[in-house]
Amino acid sequence: MKGEEMLELLGYLDEDLIMESAGFGEAGRKTLRRMNPKKLAVVLLAATLVLALGVMAVSAAVRHDWDRAILDFMGIRDADTTQLEDGTVLIGESDICSGRDLLTGEQKEITFTASSSIGDKNAAYIRIDTDYEVPEDFDPETDYFMAEDFDLEVTTNYFQGALNRSSVLQSQVEDGKLLFLLEISGTKNIDRSKVALTFENLYYYHDLGMGENDDAPPKELVFSGCWDLEWKFDYRTVIKKAKMHEKVQVGEAAGYLTTVEITPLGIRIEGSIASDSWDVPTGNLEAMKIEKITMKDGRTIAITETDSWGASRGTAGYKFRGYYGVGVLGEPLNPDEVESITTDGKEIKI
Repeated sequence: MKGEEMLELLGYLDEDLIMESAGFGEAGRKTLRRMNPKKLAVVLLAATLVLALGVMAVSAAVRHDWDRAILDFMGIRDADTTQLEDGTVLIGESDICSGRDLLTGEQKEITFTASSSIGDKNAAYIRIDTDYEVPEDFDPETDYFMAEDFDLEVTTNYFQGALNRSSVLQSQVEDGKLLFLLEISGTKNIDRSKVALTFENLYYYHDLGMGENDDAPPKELVFSGCWDLEWKFDYRTVIKKAKMHEKVQVGEAAGYLTTVEITPLGIRIEGSIASDSWDVPTGNLEAMKIEKITMKDGRTIAITETDSWGASRGTAGYKFRGYYGVGVLGEPLNPDEVESITTDGKEIKI
């Protein structure tokens, strides 16, 4: 292509604006204008590319602004979220249901959209937007919306065993419209999973916690319908995995910690119960308690509870699994910076 033709293609661009934005001073602009058309076209194209990259960089920098509601839901809005960037996903799966808004009497189409997610190998926090406009008298202190029936299915290539998957669904109102936030934690390989959600019939609950004698709060059906959302996760995040055979206490039983898996959103543990404790009833097998995490810089994170826990017995004895998520940790983790965990006063190097 000739220089004149390239310039013709660039004719709709403002040369002064491009050069000014790309950092060329007046002297530089005069030098550029003395160039032959072909060379000038190449320089302008390069300057345009610099601007485009600048726009892309800004977009990448603000890419995570949409997840502020999720970070609030996770309780880590003010924490360093650098480790979560690889696990941010734009989902964009929607379903529409037609029906009558029983509050206004209007015929409407209501859309539910699984918009975005923050996750790692073992957990995901998902935002579900809707275009349902809440009534003007909605009071977020005492009122909320929730589906009458909510169903969650997560299909992975890993057998969860005794570990109970933890999930929490919460509703919020943003800019006058209803949204849902969903936590799925303790689910190994959720980063390569198939997720299916079903919402059925939307109810409006009033006077939360204000009912006499702790009666259930009054509610009213506002929209009868069903929304099905389905998608596949496909992402990878940082993980630090350690194999070991450390003796630990598991409630009334002696056990061995065999695997510690650290990801940005939590710690997953696996182990077995010693054969001399096989006669301990399953109900007496309490969670192996991680008391604190020690980072390589000496800082510690205290832990007071467990997210999910389970134990099962097979032909080879008891196996146990546990998960400590970001909700109990209070902050995301940099797996590479974790030095050790402490359980029952015993420090275990990772």
